[in-house]
Amino acid sequence: MLRLLMSYLFHWFKRVASSAVSRNGSNDRYTENFSSRDDSDSGRWTFVTIFIVFTLSLYSLAGLGYYAKVHVWDGFTDAEKTSMAQAMIVASQNLN
Repeated sequence: MLRLLMSYLFHWFKRVASSAVSRNGSNDRYTENFSSRDDSDSGRWTFVTIFIVFTLSLYSLAGLGYYAKVHVWDGFTDAEKTSMAQAMIVASQNLN
């Protein structure tokens, strides 16, 4: 899965880089693109791009959550954990 994700990421980067070069007025006849699919996808967010951004965002949030659990929550005593859990229960009951 990671190999596929990296393949899509590098393909997306290659398309962005090639479109940036072509916008700078480069008329190199050897870099002409003959694929009509790449021409139609050059200016929009594709499903794969959105999926990559979403997956990397989830990965970042999961890493931050794990960091908070290991470095903050595990440092509390059992009494502090119990009082925080009860405070969360009261807060959720007030929302209903």
